[in-house]
This record gives sequence, structure tokens and C-alpha cells, in this order.
Amino acid sequence: MLPVCAPHRAVVCAAGSGGDVIPFIEIARTLAARGVETTLLGPARYRALLGDPAVSYRSIGGDDVFDDVFNRPEVWTARHGLSESWRYYAEAARTGLTQLRQGWNPADTVLVSSSFAAAARLAEELDGFRNLTVHLSPSIVWSARRPPRWPAASIPPAWPYPVRRMAMSAAEWAFVDPVIKRALNPLRQARGLAPVSRIFSRWVHGGQVAYAFPRWFAEPASDWPQGRFAGFVMPAAARGGLPPELARFTAAGQSIAVITAGTAVAERPQWVKRACEAAVAELYRVVLVSHDPAPIAHPDVLSLPYVPFDQLLPRAGLLIHHGGIGTMAQALAAGVAQLMVPVTHDQPDNAQRLQSLGAGLQVKPHANVQEFRHAIRQVRSPATADALWQLRGKMKLEGGAAAIAEMALAADPA
Repeated sequence: MLPVCAPHRAVVCAAGSGGDVIPFIEIARTLAARGVETTLLGPARYRALLGDPAVSYRSIGGDDVFDDVFNRPEVWTARHGLSESWRYYAEAARTGLTQLRQGWNPADTVLVSSSFAAAARLAEELDGFRNLTVHLSPSIVWSARRPPRWPAASIPPAWPYPVRRMAMSAAEWAFVDPVIKRALNPLRQARGLAPVSRIFSRWVHGGQVAYAFPRWFAEPASDWPQGRFAGFVMPAAARGGLPPELARFTAAGQSIAVITAGTAVAERPQWVKRACEAAVAELYRVVLVSHDPAPIAHPDVLSLPYVPFDQLLPRAGLLIHHGGIGTMAQALAAGVAQLMVPVTHDQPDNAQRLQSLGAGLQVKPHANVQEFRHAIRQVRSPATADALWQLRGKMKLEGGAAAIAEMALAADPA
């Protein structure tokens, strides 16, 4: 147990889509429950998810910028995902830093920030705030020892280490740094800070790092930043039961498949329709979680914009999803077999790691209905069931929010 100092103030900074923000809502709730005066800085869209009067919520990034970025399909593509998302991250950094410098004192305030909540990193540099950077997925770590899986192209792990190291550096210099420096360095220059490079491999980590996933999901390599493993941050149990319509749909006695492309995806990807057709052909009733207003018209498909996964997934026999790590963790906790259709951001790396654990399979976004049906049959194997049973037991030990709160409030953060 880490020594914990007397309660003080905490600001939790979360930038990104729902999958990025929801774990930090739980971290903020946990800090507040420990008697810490807690504020969450995040996108306005997710204010309603907080549901805790003990936590103050302030918007960063601008609703118009957030909507323009995350409602467009480009942000969910391998080619444009990085540049599009950093349009929002830069605005969140600008507005978030202004709020931090005007409202809090580094002498009595600790920051807890998501990987790309750059406002906290800038406040750490400018004013000496203590900041705990929380990485939700292992893909954020640029490791030449164990290269992550990237959306467009990846460094083959079979290459000799010196070659992998050079290739990683070249990729950052040629493709990543130019995008992020264009967004970040003008903010730094306006505040008298020198420009930075190697942002992804070095700068984003800051002085103190927590990994919000377990060691069994991603064993660290020797070139990872020093950090502590907290485990997955699981959302609080939803209040009440399933909505009546959903309860009736799932009570019909037929196996349930849940399909989602992610919480923030406004326009349904084309693979979702093919996945629905395949699941229905394999005699599942499908709960489609999507914000797309155009429904898939079929008596065995129920479309809803939101469902409480902690209550629905234990009733399901299959989950087909985009590979977001929060969705993946909730399915592991429920012991549900997973098909993953990764496209961009951390999704390909998450999917590869889960497949290596034997708890799911990857499917290409362009797979046809027959290929989806084949994957569904494969993932129903006894070997997958055994892996799910073992991992479900490990998931019962996960307490990421409490561990992160403990790290943030530790008297000696070293």
C-alpha cells in the first residue's frame, strides 16, 4: 500500500471520445469519494455521464470543435485519424491550460490526465503541477523492443532490434511529429516554452505514469517509461435495470449478439451491416449500439444509441466491436467471446493482444457476410471458452480507478 497524503484538490483532465473520457469519470468519482475536492475537465458532450454532485465538471475544447472532429468519418480512418484528433486535442490543451492556471495552485493540487490531455503536461512544465499521466492502452508506448500494432503499417517484431529502433524513430520523425508539432508547438511558443519533438515517444509520458491495464494484457518491455500497472478502469455499475424494450428483446430465449462501432461514431461503418446480417444468419438476436439515425430494419435487430454494458453483456453470447479497450475490458469481465473489427487509433494493437490471449478474433473491415459467419463459428470454440473463463477470473481482481487514485495521492510519488 502506498502512503497517502491528506486530502487536497485534484483536477482530472480527459481529452477525446467517450472511450477516452469514461474511465476518467470513474477516477474522478473515486478521488471525490476519498474526500478530495475534485474537478473533471472534459468534452461538454460527456457531462451528463458524470452523475456525481461531488465532482465538478468543466468543459474544454469547445463543442463546435469537438463535433466537427468526432462527427466526421475521417477521424475514424487509419489515414486521417491522427491529424483529425489532434485538431481537438490542441483546442482542449489551449482552453484546459487557461482554466488550470487561473483556478488551481500547484502547491495543493494534483493533476490526473489522459495520454493526450496536453493541458496537464503544459501545466506540469510551466507551473510545477504534479501530474499523473494515465495511459489507457499499451499502443501509446513506442517500444522498439516490442513494437505496438499501428493502424496503417507496423514494425515487424522479427526485424533485428537495431533496425526496429531506426524504423520507429524514422516513423515518428516523418509521420507523427509533423502532425503533433503543428498542433502543440504554437501553444508552447506563446507561453515561452521551447518547441518539442519526439512527442509521442517521450513528451506525452510526463514525470509520473500509470498504466490503466493489467500486466497480463501487455507485459512491459525494457524501453517502456517507468510506470505502475493499475489494471483496467471499470465503469460503475449502471443504476436500475435494462430499459423495458431491451429487457423484452433479450428475454425471448434466443442467443444475443451485441454489435457496436464505438461510442462517438456518428456515421455507422459499412462493416456493421454485414456483421448484423451474419449474426442473424447464425441465429442470434442483435442489439446494435449506434448513434446512426438510419436503423437496420429487421425483426431480430434492435438499434439503440446507448445500453448499460455491465447489465447487457452478461446476457450476451457474442460481442462484435471496433476494438476499443474499454469495450474489450467490459466483455472480458462478462466472459463474452469477441470479434474485433479494428480500423484506427489503438484498436489494431488492442485486438492483436486480445487475440493472442485466445479470447477473441480479428476480422477485417472489408470482410463479407460469409467471412463474418465463419469468424462467429470459430470464436465459439471450446478453446475460446476456456480462455474466457480464465480471464474472467483475473478480471475480478481489477480495480484500476482505486489504484490510480492511490498513486495520485501518494505522499511520495517516486
